[in-house]
Amino acid sequence: MQEGEKLDFAERANAEIALSLAVLKYARFARGGRTDPLALSRNLDRKPPLLDPQTVMAGIVVTDAPDAYLRSLHPQHPQFERLRRLFVDSKAEPSTNPKDGVGKKPANSRDALSREKLLVNMEQWRWMPQDLGRLYVWVNIPEYMVRVVKDQREIHSERVIVGGKATPTPVLSDEMEHVVFHPRWNVPDSIKVNELLPSLQIGDFSVLSRQNLRVALGGRDIDPRTVEWNRTDIKKYYFYQPPGGSNALGIVKFLFPNKHDVYLHDTPSKSHFNSQVRAFSHGCIRVRNPMKLAELLLAEDQGWDADRLAKTVQRGPQDNQVNTSKIPVHLTYFTAWVEDDGRVRTFSDVYDHEHRIAFGLAGKYHLIRRDPEPTPVVAVRRPAASKFASTEPRTSKSDDASGRSRVIDTGGDPDWIKRVFQ
Repeated sequence: MQEGEKLDFAERANAEIALSLAVLKYARFARGGRTDPLALSRNLDRKPPLLDPQTVMAGIVVTDAPDAYLRSLHPQHPQFERLRRLFVDSKAEPSTNPKDGVGKKPANSRDALSREKLLVNMEQWRWMPQDLGRLYVWVNIPEYMVRVVKDQREIHSERVIVGGKATPTPVLSDEMEHVVFHPRWNVPDSIKVNELLPSLQIGDFSVLSRQNLRVALGGRDIDPRTVEWNRTDIKKYYFYQPPGGSNALGIVKFLFPNKHDVYLHDTPSKSHFNSQVRAFSHGCIRVRNPMKLAELLLAEDQGWDADRLAKTVQRGPQDNQVNTSKIPVHLTYFTAWVEDDGRVRTFSDVYDHEHRIAFGLAGKYHLIRRDPEPTPVVAVRRPAASKFASTEPRTSKSDDASGRSRVIDTGGDPDWIKRVFQ
């Protein structure tokens, strides 16, 4: 087309359609719509805050500055902008990062940031709620830290233990509704089905006695030895550990109801908090000093003082639940962070989510390492266990190379007990 030549009606219509589609695509990508987090992993439980197409088009039509309007669709969180600036700078300078071609630089520096890592962390900010809350609890999983933020200022931080690679802590945002002192530990269905049932089906009740686990049905405790576990649905039964010094949840837990059944809690075992890598739990988040966290949250949210908190704890397990306002809780997976002074901190990709997101952004879904599926439990029909079955660790016989039978002690603590109780 020659300069100054006018478009006919069809050409104008096609140009407007193409421009409108480009605007909608830009808006979708700016809001995190390049990939579906849950399609990458069931533990990336985020829903990007996409705008309705009509809202986008209405906004672009009335503005005098369409470029500014489009930029406003990106996350307004300061950390996103810092990462974006680093990404722009990285495109203007020769790369020394192995992810971008050549070289190798030390960690915890700008040189340790590949463009891929920057993009992955920027994308996760696109998935975050626009408003994090005036007061919120923030757990950054790869950093193994929990923080309380008020009016965009950190007022508390503490070490945490998160889920192991096989039992990861999910990435999500929800709202804290209760703080419970001297809690019971309610055994989740996943542990009942995958961990307890195989032992109960062969009449081994030792794990229940060792961990002080009780079984209830219809609100009443029952003797687990009277149940034919090969013929019943274990999920109909309530397994729990009563409050006490050995309780897996310690003195307090912080509930933000979610489909993954994870929460923050105390623990009677403190040794792992000294480890640099703290991915040991069954998925929930253990807090090193949970009483300080409870004191701060209840002071900020409910106006409690330290004396009232102490009296509540001393009262014991009766009337032990405190309802809170809905305090936002954000479980995040940021592996790069830019400090106020420009220093860059990086963290390990403990669950491989960074790789999943990078492949998703590149459209290479076939290369994504899928979440491991739980090992199915195959019910083997055996005679019902006698109510006099042993609650001691079981032993079994096995033939050695010479054909002679040997006794094997199967009473050692399995991995799931270590993840929950140790």
